[in-house]
Amino acid sequence: MAHKYILDTHALVWFVEGNKRLSDEIFPLTLDIFERSLTPEGLRIPELHDRFIVCTGLHLQDLGETVEIITKDQAITEANVLAVTW
Repeated sequence: MAHKYILDTHALVWFVEGNKRLSDEIFPLTLDIFERSLTPEGLRIPELHDRFIVCTGLHLQDLGETVEIITKDQAITEANVLAVTW
C-alpha cells in the first residue's frame, strides 16, 4: 500500500472554504474515526479537531496503511501516536 500523509488544520480550512488547491482525495469523518477519538490513545490529543485528524491517521493505520502526519502542532507531536514530519 502507498504511504499516506495526513495534513493538519490548513487542509481542513481549505476544504471548508472550497479552495481548489486541495485535491479531491478527502477521507470522510466516519463513525469508526469518531469512536477512535474517544479511546485513551485518541484522548491524548486535547483539541477535538486535531483529534479527528490524528484518529483518521490511526484508522488508516488500522487498515494497513503507513501514515505520517505533517504538522507543527506541539500537542500532536508530544502525544506520539503517529509519526510526525516537519
